[in-house]
Amino acid sequence: MTDPLRVLVVEDSEIDYQVLVATLRRDGFPVEASRVETAGAMRETLRVGHWDAVISDHHMPMFDSFGAHAVLRESGLDLPFIVVSGEPGEGVAVDMVLAGADDYIVKGSLKRLAPALKRALEAADTRRRKREAESELRHSEERLRELTLHMVQVKEYEWAATAREIHDEIGGSLTALKFDLAWIRARVEDPEVSRRVDDALAMAESALGASQRIMLNLRPGILEEGLVPALEWLTRSFGERTGVRVHFESNRDRFACPPDTCMTVYRVCQESLTNVTRHAKATQVDVQLFLGGGELTLEVSDNGRGAKAEDLRKPSSFGVIGMRERARGHGGTLEVSGVEGLGTTVMLALPLPEPAAAAP
Repeated sequence: MTDPLRVLVVEDSEIDYQVLVATLRRDGFPVEASRVETAGAMRETLRVGHWDAVISDHHMPMFDSFGAHAVLRESGLDLPFIVVSGEPGEGVAVDMVLAGADDYIVKGSLKRLAPALKRALEAADTRRRKREAESELRHSEERLRELTLHMVQVKEYEWAATAREIHDEIGGSLTALKFDLAWIRARVEDPEVSRRVDDALAMAESALGASQRIMLNLRPGILEEGLVPALEWLTRSFGERTGVRVHFESNRDRFACPPDTCMTVYRVCQESLTNVTRHAKATQVDVQLFLGGGELTLEVSDNGRGAKAEDLRKPSSFGVIGMRERARGHGGTLEVSGVEGLGTTVMLALPLPEPAAAAP
């Protein structure tokens, strides 16, 4: 070792302290040490200095190793803690190790001190690296959530822009076309031409209806009426369009909800219903919205064939991946479970602070 090892020694005997330091130096540790013998002195020394390890006598007139370890824990520092005692006793040694000490050395066997300290320093370094890795992971996850939320917001903005273009360009053109065809139909006398004009009017009407459905999917303006009315409309229109029986219920008629959160719930419900159409072969879907305990939950269950675990793990399962990322972006969770032959359940849970959950 090249850097000095800063060791705080809790010891009432100056002679024992000097022997301990000399032993460490003889065994290869370039020690810089300081001695304390009271809880107050130890607390202050830990506060003002930088230390690499703590070595404590077990029994002292005003202090003991249990108290010293308690002071170390109180400081919040994660340092190796080794007890060096002149009183051998397996019971005390076991109790100290259970309390969190790294080792228990008898003063008559100081040759064990250097190896024990080396192991304790390595263990502390491992713990430090683990904390740093966990902290970095948490930071990365937070950045990923922020990025995911940003991407979702950008996508919603692009969809809204596309919806406006459909409304202004395609919707306007189809409406004008309908008026022109109606004008022609009122003035034509040839039965064959009239039939063709009627067919064209029907096609224009169908195209206009399709464009309106696309606009609603891209930019659900119904959300401006509130999340519950929006989900009621979504489930009702899904049932009318597909013939699947849909039951929707909520424990609140209305509540305040941040727009981004409402949009996430709506999109997850929308994607879940789309998956029912594509994969489930279901005849019944139950949608439940529940608000309580600072959390908003959405459950979409069907009686279809049941999603298989291997299907949900496929990299190509973009719908499920997208729903999970939306939930993650808001600090929530999404779980999908299926039982073959009994159906699939999608469970979304998002944090919703109590003030935002209050009725307007």
